[in-house]
Amino acid sequence: MHTTLNSAVPFHVGIALKGTGFHPASGADPAQRNAVFNPEYWAQLTQTAETAGAHFVSFEDSLAHHQHGHFDASLVASWVAPQTARIGLLPTLTVTHTEPFHVSKNVATLDHIGKGRAGWQVQITPTTKES
Repeated sequence: MHTTLNSAVPFHVGIALKGTGFHPASGADPAQRNAVFNPEYWAQLTQTAETAGAHFVSFEDSLAHHQHGHFDASLVASWVAPQTARIGLLPTLTVTHTEPFHVSKNVATLDHIGKGRAGWQVQITPTTKES
């Protein structure tokens, strides 16, 4: 059976951004580990994704201990929003221990700053280490 793509069906491309990357050795270089604490690092990644034609980026986050540390995903997305024009911004917000008011406030702030480009990647605590 041969299937063709229907051009009327939209195809969206998203890119997940997480610290130094998803590969286990991605944080081996000390300079790379330090880069995640520079807001320009996140702006450059997001601007590159936007220039490449991606429809959205997600900013990964969790309540677990991170070996090299990390910024809060919703704060990173809010900082990047005014530096981009079209790309959707989807921070991960863990709802297991976060009050609904705080979730709604973060998403509403991002939506305002991003002029309607906010999204939300819902996550529950996946491990007992985060409880």
